[in-house]
Amino acid sequence: MRGEIGLLIRRGQSGFTLTEILIAVVILGVVAAVFSSVFGSSVSSIQGAGNHHSTLIEAQNLLDRALVDESLGEEDGVFREPWTLNEHEGTLYTVKLPWRTGLGAERELKLSTFKAR
Repeated sequence: MRGEIGLLIRRGQSGFTLTEILIAVVILGVVAAVFSSVFGSSVSSIQGAGNHHSTLIEAQNLLDRALVDESLGEEDGVFREPWTLNEHEGTLYTVKLPWRTGLGAERELKLSTFKAR
């Protein structure tokens, strides 16, 4: 009986050939490579967005402090400049802070507000 089952399988030729299996493995490898590349760049983008968001919150807090604390200066990232806006004289406060993208590139975040006298 064991011999009969073996003969039936050989005659029915069920299963895949080695060529079909190799082609399937190559296709799966290409798909996996594409997905891992996309996944890696997505993680970097998310990390960069998080860095930008943290720096933005830090800049907003620093700008709020600079409006009331004149001791903050350029070494802290705070820049003051006399300014006229719609015939109103005052000071333009600008905060400049560095941040890194997800790929490691250095960028500068600049946030400004005008305070009339």
